[in-house]
Amino acid sequence: MLIGVNERMDFALDGKGLWKLDGQDSVRCLFISGNEMSLRLKDLTVTNGYASASSTFGYYGGAIYVGDGAVLEMNGCTVSSSSTASSGKGAGIYVNDATLTLSNTVVEFNVMYYGKGAGVYLASSSVFSMIGGSIKFNFARSASCYTSTSMEGGGLYVEGGSKAIISYGASIDNNIAFKGGGVFVASDGELVFVNASLMENSYWKLYLGAAYYAMYRSGCSSSYAYESYGGGLFANSNAKVVFAGSKVSSNVAYYHGGGIYLSSGSTALFSACVMSSNYAQHQGGGIYSRDSTTIMNDSAIVSNNLAGTSNR
Repeated sequence: MLIGVNERMDFALDGKGLWKLDGQDSVRCLFISGNEMSLRLKDLTVTNGYASASSTFGYYGGAIYVGDGAVLEMNGCTVSSSSTASSGKGAGIYVNDATLTLSNTVVEFNVMYYGKGAGVYLASSSVFSMIGGSIKFNFARSASCYTSTSMEGGGLYVEGGSKAIISYGASIDNNIAFKGGGVFVASDGELVFVNASLMENSYWKLYLGAAYYAMYRSGCSSSYAYESYGGGLFANSNAKVVFAGSKVSSNVAYYHGGGIYLSSGSTALFSACVMSSNYAQHQGGGIYSRDSTTIMNDSAIVSNNLAGTSNR
């Protein structure tokens, strides 16, 4: 079952935990566009989508494309096992100047090839709210199965002018990319974490069975190494990041910033947060800050590791 929506409409669909939109690895599952469009999905699985050059607006949004002022709300849904052609964006969901709200929804096992935002990609003044649920096991890879410099935002990519709010029990975990295994925030993008978690992103070796499945689906094995900056989060210049009552833990970067990498000119505020058990091979096991502004209130940075040395 495939849906394309681009006319004036307020539409709702309840999958009752039984229905699927299945692209069968050949077409995008859902396209919604237009500033008078509103679509609400409940208890529905959107899976096996694929976007290519022949798709509407090209290879953006393997499972779902939301654009031009449209509003998409998903409650209790799953977006999984989707991909785009090489150099695409948003294997799971691509949002372009639109609004996306996920409640208790899972975005998982989506794969990018030489692309960005394997789980969710926010472009051009988009607004994304996530309440509960998870973005997990999404994978940005090259033809050789290694990540490369073009791979950014394994779980979530926030473009300049866009804003993402991750809150109330939501998690971004076990995603892989060269920069920002969990999240990449581009220049002038904004990210807010409230009572949420950023965990176990950008392992250069994967040990969990579910993570192995994502690799197996994309033709890789668990023996590959993954080099990365900002295992949990990479904030580019002039990005704004806020973490409140949240946890950043067990993320890995081969180079710098096991938990978080803050580029020159970026701004980060941490309030009542815990940053622990992150690892970097070179610099900044917990946080790597490069001429950025970092403010911490009532927060703890503990038991992070730098090439075998703890508490960095």
